[in-house]
Amino acid sequence: MAQKLMRIQDTHSNTGEEDWCRVLAGFEAITVHNLVEASAALSSQEVDCVLISGEVPDSNALDALEQLHAVDPMLPVVVWNPEMSATEAVRLIRAGAFHCLGYRDGLEALRDWLGSAMEESRGRKRALERASNSEPWRSLLVGESRAMQGVVETIR
Repeated sequence: MAQKLMRIQDTHSNTGEEDWCRVLAGFEAITVHNLVEASAALSSQEVDCVLISGEVPDSNALDALEQLHAVDPMLPVVVWNPEMSATEAVRLIRAGAFHCLGYRDGLEALRDWLGSAMEESRGRKRALERASNSEPWRSLLVGESRAMQGVVETIR
């Protein structure tokens, strides 16, 4: 099953379509052009990851991230913006972005981070499926580390 990616594309991007085809190869990609389209797509279909590429035409990346997480708080969101400042990247990471990349990181790094976000999403979905009805809170835990097992024992 192909990993499903939704890309919110800046219509004024300087990155050529050939470059994007290389980055998105192997993913089932849905492209939307604004936050309204993104919200509609998320409510009608399941995606593994969202890529915000460039500026969000009807919003900004921080507001877009918050609105996307309002629909699905566990959804990994990767932000790629060549003009993003370090301060903005920190703000986005603190708000829950999976990762933020700028132009200097390159498209190959972006592809690697998308793959990582997809795997994180799949892992969370598997954990959610394994969670029993008697312990629905288990789906909120991240990983199976010794620390997480300690949290499980404390809750029980």
